[in-house]
Amino acid sequence: MLKASMSDLEQELESSAIFGPGAWMVLKDRKLKKVTLDEKSENAPPSAKLQVFRASLRSLARHNKIDAALIVYPGTITKEGEKQRVVVVEHEHRLGISGLKLIPLELDQGDVSFGAAMSQEKSFQIFYDQKKKGV
Repeated sequence: MLKASMSDLEQELESSAIFGPGAWMVLKDRKLKKVTLDEKSENAPPSAKLQVFRASLRSLARHNKIDAALIVYPGTITKEGEKQRVVVVEHEHRLGISGLKLIPLELDQGDVSFGAAMSQEKSFQIFYDQKKKGV
């Protein structure tokens, strides 16, 4: 999933120097499929697109239609006092894996390069509900 999503992003960045949110899923038959938005959602702001992707993937996961999900979107981090563009990658798997990768992004005259991914844990949003404290 990560390889396919990064390949798509690279093409998008090389042609326009920007990218918006995107999502991919692994179906029960192990096929990888890119999530597409309808016309109304396609023109929505990036934050709304993220919510639509999460809601769509959550519904598919809760109905046992997918085994894994990945959402990508642009972000920035501050590293050594400098802002750096990153690709934020949220990923989850039915087997209990949930994480976040921050992948540094460099654009130099239309050429795209990605740095080493920085991984972090993240709470589940698609496959499982978080347990509420005190319950």
